[in-house]
Parts: sequence; structure tokens; C-alpha cells
Amino acid sequence: MSLQASEERLRAIFSQSVAGVVQTHLTGRFLLVNNRFCEILGYRESELLSMRMRDICVAGDVAEADRLFQNDG
Repeated sequence: MSLQASEERLRAIFSQSVAGVVQTHLTGRFLLVNNRFCEILGYRESELLSMRMRDICVAGDVAEADRLFQNDG
């Protein structure tokens, strides 16, 4: 399978998944989100792509998100 075909297949799986799927940068900034992830959180894709994981965490989980995603706060 060519790289292009493989990437197209991955994009189709990502976008059609019934599970909420997200890809983040090492800092926790959202890079890709699928529609189901948006539905679960109640945000539009454009909103989430301007956020980081810590922005959607409940207060008690922010420190752990910062630890996991190398956030500087």
C-alpha cells in the first residue's frame, strides 16, 4: 500500500469513528479532532483546534494534563 493510500485510509477511519478521537501536539494543543469528539465535548472543531488539553480538563486534572503534555502553564 502506498503512503498516500495509507494516509487516506487513516483519515477515513479517524473521521468515521464512532469514538471521540483526537491528536495532540506534545504540549497538549489539539491538532486533529473528529466530529464525535466535538459532539462529546460540545465544542466546534475550530474552537478545539485553538485549545489545549488542559483547557478542557476539570480543575483537579489540570496538573496531570500539564505533566503529561509538557505544558508550562
